[in-house]
Amino acid sequence: FSLCDDAMQLGANYLYNGSEKFVEEESSKITYMEDGSSLLYDNDGTNTTRTQGHRFGMRLEHKFSENTSILFEPQVNFGGGRFNEFSTFETFTERDAAAKDTTNTGYNTNTGANENWSTSGFLLLRQRLGKEGRTISANIRYSFSNNKLDGYNQCITNKYLADGSLDTQNDGIINQRYDQRSNGSSLSGRLVYTEPIVKNLFLEANYSYSWNMNHSVKNTYNSTSNEVVDGLLQYTGAYGNGEVLDGIYSNEITNLSQNHRAGLNFSYQLKKFRAQLGASVNPTITHNETTGHDAYDNKVVNWSPQAMVFFNPNDNTNFRLFYFGRSSQPSTSQLLPVPDNSDPMNISLGNPNLNPYFTHNLRSRFGYTNKQTFTSVNVNLNASFIQDPITSATWYTNKTNFSIPVNGPTRSSVNANLFINSPFGKSNFSIFSMTFANYNESATFVGTDDFEKNMAQKYYDPEKAEFKYKEFNEEIDMYDPSMFIKNLTQTVSLTQRLRFTYRSDLVELNVGGRTRMSKSWY
Repeated sequence: FSLCDDAMQLGANYLYNGSEKFVEEESSKITYMEDGSSLLYDNDGTNTTRTQGHRFGMRLEHKFSENTSILFEPQVNFGGGRFNEFSTFETFTERDAAAKDTTNTGYNTNTGANENWSTSGFLLLRQRLGKEGRTISANIRYSFSNNKLDGYNQCITNKYLADGSLDTQNDGIINQRYDQRSNGSSLSGRLVYTEPIVKNLFLEANYSYSWNMNHSVKNTYNSTSNEVVDGLLQYTGAYGNGEVLDGIYSNEITNLSQNHRAGLNFSYQLKKFRAQLGASVNPTITHNETTGHDAYDNKVVNWSPQAMVFFNPNDNTNFRLFYFGRSSQPSTSQLLPVPDNSDPMNISLGNPNLNPYFTHNLRSRFGYTNKQTFTSVNVNLNASFIQDPITSATWYTNKTNFSIPVNGPTRSSVNANLFINSPFGKSNFSIFSMTFANYNESATFVGTDDFEKNMAQKYYDPEKAEFKYKEFNEEIDMYDPSMFIKNLTQTVSLTQRLRFTYRSDLVELNVGGRTRMSKSWY
């Protein structure tokens, strides 16, 4: 609903959303090892997810005078959901076409429920300062969130020896209950001042500051509800009566980040042309604390030029060009130095020594509209380049796949799209064409055979499920070909949509199609 008068506009909204998703999936994966053998991994599973949520929002805009106004938009969200994942897996080692040995078999299940709430808001103050072109504006954004997650992680893995017999010394049972409480807070503000210098030339000074805090506590408990049937580990279907706190998979993590941005921009404005050129400096400060690990602090200063061009030669044509840069922090899950054992054959790690990454974005747009013929043409071209992007490094140890996030080489992407909508003369027929083209380039790292055989065991203790992050980050060079191989993936894709329309006062008919082509180099 909304209420308004000459000075104030007030509106409110409510949204409910709910979903239930069921996924049934089968997958097969082959990994070719340097010694000539292959690992064949088969997985069958199901996943059911149910969610529901509520959102309340409000918008208040008030004009105190011709020179002063405010805009306030608060929002509240709350909801929850449940999930149930179950899968069975088998891994085989194939040394030649005639020999295939079973490496392991088993299953894993993850079930749980969560409750969450969040609130956020935006406040904008605008003030003219008398002289034409002299203005000041300030905005503040805030957000607070809380999430409660309770679940079970249960898995059984039967491992086999080289002679095909069952490894009776293997303790391949995971029967865990966990509860996780996480909350986040963020506060940011931006101040902009504009001052006319000479006719059509303006100076803009801006400063922004953002503060983010994420805190998470996870308690994991072990129980022993299992038995051996015909030599194979079996799960009895119950969590068990007793439980013991697992210090390895229990953790508390606090991540704090601060981002400053101070800049100057010069803006030149004419009736049909406007250009802006400026630069900003971006200091970023990160502090991370995790149970059982040294505190991690990082300070990075980035410099970012920025430019914008607006050109409207006539009422039908417009052109836009933008460039801007942004510094971003790794996510809490990427920094968390606790192994994820929900899939014992694929263990993922965090990395508390990740650096922030910086993104350069270039965007351009051309638009043409003929109001007499109802013909429109729009062209968009976008490009991005990421310095120190976060990618993955993987390796195999004892037939288990390990993955850890690391900072990698520059990542780039370019995409373009063309939209054309035009009638055929003065007839009732029209054509719509949409063309997309995209190019992406990214890199990952894979451990060499020498690294997997001679060094990987040095950093991971399977008994304690402990990874030596400090030694790994200090001693490992991702660009050393004796340790890791850099894999470069390039992908090109092209999509074309075409639609013909006949439209009269009584009927509208459409016929069209779409084709998509893509190619990747690895």
